[in-house]
Amino acid sequence: MIDFDRFTLENGLRVIVHGDETTPMIAMNLLYDVGAKDEQPDKTGFAHLFEHLMFGGSVNIPNYDKPLQNIGGENNAFTNNDITNYYLTLPAENIETGFWLESDRMLCLDFSPKSLDIQKNVVIEEYKQRYLNQPYGDV
Repeated sequence: MIDFDRFTLENGLRVIVHGDETTPMIAMNLLYDVGAKDEQPDKTGFAHLFEHLMFGGSVNIPNYDKPLQNIGGENNAFTNNDITNYYLTLPAENIETGFWLESDRMLCLDFSPKSLDIQKNVVIEEYKQRYLNQPYGDV
C-alpha cells in the first residue's frame, strides 16, 4: 500500500502527495481534467494545442525549460481524450523551482500571437508525422 496525503486548496486544486525519502529526485504530475473529449467534433486539436502552449513560457518566464534544465530537471506532457498530463522530474532539493514554474504558467501563460503561431505549427507537424505519414497507417 502506498501512503499518501490528499487535500484540496481553497482555489479548488486537488493535491495528492506521497513522500519517498529513499530517492534524491521528485516527480511532479499535474493532471488537468480536460482532453479531446471536451472539443467540438468540427473543431479538434485544441487540447493538444493548449498542451503545447503551456511549454511556450509565461509572461514572467519566457523559456519554461531553461530554469528547469539548469537545476537538473526535465519535463514532458501528453493529452488524451480525458486529461492533459504535465510531468516533471527534478532533484528534491529544487522542488520550489518546480512549483514556481508550474504556478507561473498557470497564472501568466504567454498567449501571444507569436507563441500561438509557433505551437500551432508544431501541433500540425506532429499530426502529419503521427497520422498522415505513417506507413500502413490506414491498414
